[in-house]
Amino acid sequence: MPPFQPPATLLIIAQSARMLVQLAVAAGYYSIAVDCFADMDTLQLAMSCKRVNDLSLAELKPAIAKLQKHHTFNYIIYGSGFEAFPESLEFLAAQGLLLGTAPLVFQRLLDKPDFFKQLTQLGITYPHSLFCKPIETKNYLFKPFYSQGGQEIRFISVTDDAAINMGYWQQYLPGQPMSVTFLACNNQFRILGYNHQWTHAIDDQEFLFAGVANGAELSLQNQALLSRVLEKLLPVYSLQGLASLDFIVLDEQCYLLEINARPPASAQLYGADVFNWHMQACLGSLPTLSTQATTPCAYQIVFAAFTIQIPDDIQWPDWVHDIPAAGVIIGKGQPICSIIAAENTVQQLSDQLLYRQHLIENILKTGSYQHAISG
Repeated sequence: MPPFQPPATLLIIAQSARMLVQLAVAAGYYSIAVDCFADMDTLQLAMSCKRVNDLSLAELKPAIAKLQKHHTFNYIIYGSGFEAFPESLEFLAAQGLLLGTAPLVFQRLLDKPDFFKQLTQLGITYPHSLFCKPIETKNYLFKPFYSQGGQEIRFISVTDDAAINMGYWQQYLPGQPMSVTFLACNNQFRILGYNHQWTHAIDDQEFLFAGVANGAELSLQNQALLSRVLEKLLPVYSLQGLASLDFIVLDEQCYLLEINARPPASAQLYGADVFNWHMQACLGSLPTLSTQATTPCAYQIVFAAFTIQIPDDIQWPDWVHDIPAAGVIIGKGQPICSIIAAENTVQQLSDQLLYRQHLIENILKTGSYQHAISG
């Protein structure tokens, strides 16, 4: 009998590490985490979790040093939040085996002039984009270079004097925001599925990422088009592991927006094997995906409509995730928690999300799941 091999211990780092920690533990790994929330479910699942204010080197170095005093980890896996701190990925790569897209590739994707230049050369369609303020500002958005989750994306006006070194201007297209979730390895890929995405507006934040649902309908023509887009892009940007490509469909035309070179929120909608697939792809072997039909699933963020303090002893349903601790103060427009739902049809899924959204709002008012249902 071969000697017992304990599961690998993973250091998971993201702005919100809950999704990756949950997927890793479900796949049989031990996890320690660093993130900006230390939500209740992350604290319950991880062997240890250090909360940081952001993913800058100044925050990460002492947090990881403290973890290293008590834990030894085999691999480092990163998620959301490094768009504004790409230099932190280079530091992580020196602390252990970093699984995911290489830091230099990740940083190159943040170079928007180069990115749009590559799209043009490869014949990939994207919304008209400028690096100086357009003369005609109607129907143009200002997008920060390092925006995440749609933060600070806004319509521009004649008086908008946003600094040219902070972002770029892109034509607004009133189509359907979508994404394709895929695995990449050695310039090859496997598509997991196509997703609908939606946004939420609070005050001047008009395009906050609010949710994603799998099982989106996409024409066979556009499915083939996106496969060709990935075939063209991967030799230029050598991605590893789970990633996604955001696009807009308008009048049956696909317009590429950006590539997320790390596990996207949609990954949690694709079954129990998804984390092992990510590990395999990052370690150099592109897995063969199961062919069973994907259950209609959705992930939705619940935002605070006004500043709130989380009540003590609140009763959370088991379908709520990213749960804040009692007493935490959450400002207007900030995420409170998230909802994950699965149903038999897309319409049932939509109805369930709406119901659960209202239920969460009632729970926060009453502090009780039972009172919220009866109310």
